[in-house]
Amino acid sequence: MKKKIFLKKIFGPYFLDEISIFSSISNNQKFIKGKLLDIGCRDKPYEDMFEVKKYIGIDIVKSDRVDIVCDAINMPFKKEEFDSVFSTQVVTDIYQIDKLFDEVFRVLKRKGHLMLTVEFVMGLNDEPYDFYRFTKHFYKKKLLEKKFKEVEIVETAPDCFSVGYLFNCSLWKSYLNIRYKLLKAILFPFLLLAFVSNNIFFYILGQILRTYKAPLGYLIKAKK
Repeated sequence: MKKKIFLKKIFGPYFLDEISIFSSISNNQKFIKGKLLDIGCRDKPYEDMFEVKKYIGIDIVKSDRVDIVCDAINMPFKKEEFDSVFSTQVVTDIYQIDKLFDEVFRVLKRKGHLMLTVEFVMGLNDEPYDFYRFTKHFYKKKLLEKKFKEVEIVETAPDCFSVGYLFNCSLWKSYLNIRYKLLKAILFPFLLLAFVSNNIFFYILGQILRTYKAPLGYLIKAKK
């Protein structure tokens, strides 16, 4: 993560999740190649990490960075068009997961690469479009069922990151529910101090306590 972005994010409630996702993708960035499809790309925050021939991003919400507005279960691409498909923190927002994986399989070239990050221990987000949390065993079985090969799944962060992240989110949402503007203004500096303290503490703790039974999420790789 770039130094300026790191320093900015560490004062926020989502730092532990964001740095774990970034690190997981960074460690596997060479897996992505050729013509790439990013499903649920939003503002393409990971585009600079990949050395690809062409980067196409789709989303259901239009923005300057979205190339094509469409649904992930009905994509307007021909069969075997992409060398790689990438998606981060989007799968759990798509109710029809079987149709999603069928479409991904269809647009991937033979021996093409799929890389996903998905949530596991995580509060509700993107409501009302947040439908499930599956274990790594479910994802592996489902992808093999859909004829993907060489499925590899790793946790994005140790368990204590989950504790720190959920605590920060609880603080943040409680703060947002405060009605009095003056009180919010008074508490805000203390909130930032709490975030940075928690982020540093749980980040260091995560380097010591390396258990992975309740991770924030998973990074998934597979081939067609």
